[in-house]
Amino acid sequence: MLEHILWNELGTQEDYQREFGDTPITKLVRQIVGLDPQAANEAFSEFLSSERLNIQQSRFVKLIVDYFVKNGVMDKRVLQEEPFKTVGSIVELFQDNMDGARRIISIIDGINRNSEEIAGRERWMASTEKWFYWGWMNHDHDGTDGETLSFLGAVHDKER
Repeated sequence: MLEHILWNELGTQEDYQREFGDTPITKLVRQIVGLDPQAANEAFSEFLSSERLNIQQSRFVKLIVDYFVKNGVMDKRVLQEEPFKTVGSIVELFQDNMDGARRIISIIDGINRNSEEIAGRERWMASTEKWFYWGWMNHDHDGTDGETLSFLGAVHDKER
């Protein structure tokens, strides 16, 4: 349904590819609207309940959850940037529990993979479609400025 709107009513598939390259639509929508807080917390719930984390480790995981809620996907390189590096690197924080660090990375990878999967997208498509449609209609999408994601994310954040 979203593909139909994007490629038949608002523009063409070529317009989309010029603006977003080979980014899957499902991933783009996730980047725009973020990840549902409940889904983000559920992704880490088993890890949090099975690990004995200290305050810094718990804070680090909470920052990851918050990042997913806001951004929808995570490039693991951001773990080396603020606000994460203020808490500490994953290697430092989990130096005595590298299995825990690997589990965190595995959860991050799983959430990212899920953002590109088509199956199950209908349940969130209806709620996200209006954001994408509004942003596309109110943006000069001729491929010249490359700011669409920032624009659409700001529109969504403004409405929250």
